Parts: sequence; structure tokens; C-alpha cells
Amino acid sequence: MVRPFCCRADVNELREHGSASKERLTVQWLSQSMAELRSELAELQQMVGGGPSGGPSKEAQFRNQLLEDLGALRSELGGARLELEALRSRQEKTEVLVRELQEEAVQSADDLRRSLNLQHHHHQHHHQQQQQQHQDDVDNNKRAKLEPV
Repeated sequence: MVRPFCCRADVNELREHGSASKERLTVQWLSQSMAELRSELAELQQMVGGGPSGGPSKEAQFRNQLLEDLGALRSELGGARLELEALRSRQEKTEVLVRELQEEAVQSADDLRRSLNLQHHHHQHHHQQQQQQHQDDVDNNKRAKLEPV
């Protein structure tokens, strides 16, 4: 028997999943839906073409049901494509943002390294000046002791 092609629960489940697996799940769902539709179409063709017991009104009913199912599938497929495109767009924007943040992090690390190097050189220079001053004081004291008063 043909079941109505109403997969709202499947669509809602896809919407609730995380964005990382959403694209894969959408493709999987679409593939399964198409396989189910093909199977139902084959079943309908067998039922309609199976003999004179099914009159023209049943054939028309099956065709109408099939057309409704195809219309629903096309509609849901269009919605899924839009969602997929929106997901790809968000993913691209996220990738750009991640690259920008990485560049900022590298720049900040470089700035910090330069700042620390400058501080180190300044401290080293100051230390050398202190050592030189101390040596000058020692030399001056020696000269003062050696010079007659």
C-alpha cells in the first residue's frame, strides 16, 4: 500500500541536528526519499498494470496520489536545497571568520614577542649601564686611593 509521502518528522530531525552533520544527513535523507518514491512507483505500476480487476477509477486514483507525492517531494526537495545553500553560506562565513581570528592571533603573538624583545634589550642595556657605572666607580675609587692627598 502506498504511504503518504509526508516526512515532516524526518525534516524536523534534520533541522534539529548540528550544522556539521546537517549536509550529510540532508543528502542521505534525499537519497532515501528518492529510493522510497521509486519503490512506490514500481508498486503502483504493478498494481495498475496487474489485470482487469482494477478499474479506470482506481488507476486514476493511483496516478493522482503519485502526482501528489511527487509534488510533495519536489517541494520538500526545494526546501532542503535552500537549507543546504544557507548552511554552505554560513559555513563559508565561519571559515572566513576563523581565518581572520587566526591571523589576528598570529599578529598579536608577533606583537607580544617584539614587545618582550624590546623590554629584554632595554633591561639588558640598563644592566650594562649599571655595570659600567659600577666599574667606573671602582676605577675612580682606585685612582682616588692611589693619588696623593
